[in-house]
Amino acid sequence: VVARMYINGTQVVASSVGTTSLPSTLIKNVAIGGTATQSSTATYGEANKAINGDTNGTWANNSSNSLSKTNVENSPWWQVDLGVSTQPIIDAIKIYNRADCCKNELRDFYVMIADTPFSQSDTSLNAALVNAKWSYRYTGSVTDQLSIVVPPNVTGRYVRIQKSGDNQSLTLAEVEILQTPIVVIGRNYTGVIDDLRVYRRALSSGEITQLMAMGWSNSTLTPRVDGFDWSQ
Repeated sequence: VVARMYINGTQVVASSVGTTSLPSTLIKNVAIGGTATQSSTATYGEANKAINGDTNGTWANNSSNSLSKTNVENSPWWQVDLGVSTQPIIDAIKIYNRADCCKNELRDFYVMIADTPFSQSDTSLNAALVNAKWSYRYTGSVTDQLSIVVPPNVTGRYVRIQKSGDNQSLTLAEVEILQTPIVVIGRNYTGVIDDLRVYRRALSSGEITQLMAMGWSNSTLTPRVDGFDWSQ
């Protein structure tokens, strides 16, 4: 797990904090608020239902359904545009399958991350893989949910899930694009964050003196628009 600090969209600190599990409340799902599209849409299976925050995996054959679903086709795909001008670091991707039946509707697929949009004229799997900066192949059916840990410092605006077979549909209960906490870690880290401070304004000289006295005496400070970059 890597903790990071960003100022005005620019990463200024990145520190490894080990592999200790983090409370879910500290993990940000950057898919919420994105724009989802897919290769085709089955009745009641609109693409945005896979990023509505509802992980219920039971298909409802009416407008209350909360799963996305394509028609039967070759290499069906679903994707989300995270809609951010500064591409976020993606730490993990969590995919939920439908729970009631039909597990093969999320089977044998690729997960891809890209900086630029996937082609709308050539929607083949090969074209998507060429456009992707990072990809992950999963074989078999997802029983319930799948968590994929993305390598460190992979950024991207577009995330696509695309199946590799013909005459198939793609169904998703939910897709979460996860980012670990953006924090500053205090000195003598022992598994507990002991000094977490977020500033959205410039610090006064008195505040700087106080913080330096609290353990940042060997720090270097770089003034920025809305605060300071601290490094030790």
